Amino acid sequence: MKIKTSNLAFVMTPIVFLIVVIGCTIPPGTDNVKISTSFIDCNPSGFPLHVAVENGYFAEENIDVNVAQNIIHGKNGVEIPADADVIMLGRSPFYQSEAIHPNSFKAFNFNVQDKTKWNDAILVKKDSDITSLNQLIGKTIGITTGIRANNYDLPHSSRIQGVIMMLKKNGLDPEDFKIVRADEHDFENNNIDALEIREPGLSMLLDSGAYRVLVGGPIFAENIFTPWPMSISAISSEFLKENPKDAKKIVQIWDKAIDFIGENPDEADKILQRCMEKNYGLKDIKIRQINYWKNDELDKDLIQKQLDFYHTLEIVKVQLKVDDIVLQTS
Repeated sequence: MKIKTSNLAFVMTPIVFLIVVIGCTIPPGTDNVKISTSFIDCNPSGFPLHVAVENGYFAEENIDVNVAQNIIHGKNGVEIPADADVIMLGRSPFYQSEAIHPNSFKAFNFNVQDKTKWNDAILVKKDSDITSLNQLIGKTIGITTGIRANNYDLPHSSRIQGVIMMLKKNGLDPEDFKIVRADEHDFENNNIDALEIREPGLSMLLDSGAYRVLVGGPIFAENIFTPWPMSISAISSEFLKENPKDAKKIVQIWDKAIDFIGENPDEADKILQRCMEKNYGLKDIKIRQINYWKNDELDKDLIQKQLDFYHTLEIVKVQLKVDDIVLQTS
């Protein structure tokens, strides 16, 4: 397998490079809780926070929040702002960060895909002659990141593992494919023949009418194991120590947002549609949502299974234990 880490573009639009701040102006309460994320706008992995802000859950608890897209994935690992109280990022960079800086954060929410709810697929151009994975032998598969990144380390990314496992499961040798970091512009420039992509980019490309699904998701849950933890929300150990009551409120707010998503699927869809219209100028696009585990719903055995998987592949150099990285319920 030829893995290239060239300077190809890697996100849906230049908007990903902006730092976006969402403010909640409320009466005096907890001083500005800083929430840092690596997700681009309208990414389902950040949806519980989006719901909490839009529905005013932080204001109800008299908590002032500042949300910024300022976690960056670089060649030497993830860069998390030193003053972040809460972080939202992919599971693998979170594990990698905790391996280097143990007990810095405690995960209280995992977002997961299974065979009923998923947000990824392999696309080809609508007019492409490619109709099967076999026809991609000797060709180029692009991998999107969906995050803010700088020299993203693709060979040591868990993102690539879903594609590798998918190829193997279909009796194909990953060495027969060229895999690069890419985005939809590389389709336009004929740099790639297929693209692995997640929401919201997946629906954006399909809505354009220029692309079609070659392999539908779930890529991870179908080819590695299910359910598959996709991303996390975690609270800093320092904030937990200094603000235990407000930390508890933040976890409860996330749980409340997750309950809202589950109990009000139509309204949840509308919230994502409004997000797409506001940030991308696109109307009536339905974004695939995933499942969300609240703090007391975390499947520790499965999370440990994923930790072991990443350690075996040396994506995470240290053997982590689930009880060291998740917020313990009282």
